[in-house]
Amino acid sequence: MQSDAEEIHAEEGITDLEAVDTEHVVEHKLAALFLCMQTQLHVSKSASQHIIDSVNDILAISNVNTCHAIEEILQKHGCSFDQSVVSDIGDALHNSNPFLSKTSEKGPLSTDYKRNLYFKSNFNVIESVEYVFERTKKQSFVYVPVLKTLKNLLSQPEVLEKTFPIQESTQGLYTSCFDGKYFKENALLGGQNFKLSLGLYIDDFEVVNPLGTSRKKHKITAVYWVILNWSSEFRSGLNSIQLALLGKSAEVKMYGYEAFFEPFLRDLKSLEKDGVFVEQMGESVKGTVLTVSADNLGAHGVAGFQESFHVEKFCRFCLASLNDIQTTAVSEGVKMLLRVVLSPNDIRKISISTPSSVEELVTVLCEKLQIERGFVLQYEDPDFNYELCNLNDISELPPDKATLRLHWEVVLSAIPSDSDLSDFTLDTASKSPSTRSSTSDSATACDSDQVSSCMSRSDQWPSQFPIPSFSYDVELRLQKANEEFKNNGTHLNVTRDIKMHVLEKLAEAVYSYKAYPKDSELEKVACALVDKNPCLKAPGSGGGWEGWKLSLKFKMANYRQKLRYAGCPEITVNFRQGSSRLSLKRPRRSELNFLPEHPVGFSEEALERDRAFMEEEVKKKDMKLSVLNSKMDVTFSLRRKEIVQDQPLVSTVKQRWPGLFIEEQVNIFFGTSVVNIWNIIMLNLSLSLSLSLSFCFSLSGVCRVSTH
Repeated sequence: MQSDAEEIHAEEGITDLEAVDTEHVVEHKLAALFLCMQTQLHVSKSASQHIIDSVNDILAISNVNTCHAIEEILQKHGCSFDQSVVSDIGDALHNSNPFLSKTSEKGPLSTDYKRNLYFKSNFNVIESVEYVFERTKKQSFVYVPVLKTLKNLLSQPEVLEKTFPIQESTQGLYTSCFDGKYFKENALLGGQNFKLSLGLYIDDFEVVNPLGTSRKKHKITAVYWVILNWSSEFRSGLNSIQLALLGKSAEVKMYGYEAFFEPFLRDLKSLEKDGVFVEQMGESVKGTVLTVSADNLGAHGVAGFQESFHVEKFCRFCLASLNDIQTTAVSEGVKMLLRVVLSPNDIRKISISTPSSVEELVTVLCEKLQIERGFVLQYEDPDFNYELCNLNDISELPPDKATLRLHWEVVLSAIPSDSDLSDFTLDTASKSPSTRSSTSDSATACDSDQVSSCMSRSDQWPSQFPIPSFSYDVELRLQKANEEFKNNGTHLNVTRDIKMHVLEKLAEAVYSYKAYPKDSELEKVACALVDKNPCLKAPGSGGGWEGWKLSLKFKMANYRQKLRYAGCPEITVNFRQGSSRLSLKRPRRSELNFLPEHPVGFSEEALERDRAFMEEEVKKKDMKLSVLNSKMDVTFSLRRKEIVQDQPLVSTVKQRWPGLFIEEQVNIFFGTSVVNIWNIIMLNLSLSLSLSLSFCFSLSGVCRVSTH
């Protein structure tokens, strides 16, 4: 490829240098030289910097020789001159040196950091992204984005010319993978439009310490790809093979190829669905992986087989072990189809060999579904109109097809009945503006008004319920009636409009704390009402508040019905035909915003995009915590909707909301609840430490225990 200067010289001639930005050309050529040293000649960054500094020192020293040469030239031509003139000319030549001007202290290519910035802005450099397998163990892998690499390659005319169109071969002659029947009948690749076909190659290699293999060996799993549209002579060169993934083989096997390939498969899905835009063609080109090549061990690893030539399960089709071949008849290997209900939104279909016992069935289910033990198996019994029955004997299970339901055994433990403690479920910490300031300084909260507006509650149920203010006319009538009651003991004749207004205001105030208050809490509201306005006491009753409590109870039911018609999610989630009061989904203690509305201006699709972004961001080694914390606040309503309505498994929540399980979000979780659990934990630890130290001090005189 011709450089900028060569193209200009070819078009306008060598003599027309005024039109050429020579300074920019020199800068670009120097940067290209340094990039070539690092990427193609494999010169390290430190070695490159040492070469640059050494050349600058040599040029600085040679300035003396330059001044002597200037003096000789001036004397040769009989020019009278002063020594300061010679010095100025030498300094001008020294400072105008293109290498010095670009690599000096203030030059754009002086340091490795500045050179990297120049490479990114002026060259098509594709940066790799480091993803983490396990953040706590610092285990990671590297991915080079395929879509960005493809877009960069197809922006070059010579590459585009080699890629499209695919050359058709002679009829009946197979010269490439494009000549086969499967390719031509493929719905994506076999069409008339331009399509990209990629070939993957997977292999392991070892790298060692230069001191020798006895020091340590590192086995690396690498995934490469090539554009199969190119003819064989083009794609066989090393510069045509692109790197996609690099990871330690032991870690890849530990966490699985699914986690290793996840960023690549995400780009591949986008390539199949949306394609990559080619500017010179003016359209997006779609494509997919056509072939996957690997040696025998690599293919076994990707497919999940043992990477050995002599293994227990040698057949890739029936997965029979050596022992099975010797002891099991072929006729006994009958398959049965199971429909396994893990949760209302997680129903699996699996095929297994007929188990000999319930224990074997449980073992197979745990292995197939990747779940832990601790559940009770139930099956739909055809003898009882497919009602659920506990599975105690394998003979009770229908022979060919069966539906199993897993009921998880939950162990409940007693907790102290303390008003300072509260029950916590997964992600139920309240988003309270009043408590947000108690979070750690490192936690960045979302300051959007739209987000805070969706959080309707900020306080827990008060010990003394505050009676709200009523309308002016009602307050005036209550004031006069209270004076009359104080003087004469006369009760107010509560008309319908006053009662409806008072109950409406009380219902709104109660809902600001709880949607489903208990009878004891409604009793406190009624007592507070008659304590503030004694004229409202019912004559002849015990405390005078009993009638108000009953009326408020019915009013709360009517108020919830209005909210349900308005689409309030906290109420609509409990609207089911024939639902019992015990099955209502209610907030526990410390859960204020149990099921809030989505923030203003955010649709569910937008929140889902934010969730997907966070799921991807957490996998990166250098994740942006400020952005993550902000989006965790924004998506609080979506997260609560999933947890309350769908009741997913913890493994599903961990997969969809991995941000909940990082240390930063755990601190925010404990810091933003009504009862600051984090402070309680630290206080109890402090008390325990004090007791331990006191015990040690008490024993130090007897047992001579050191208390340092």
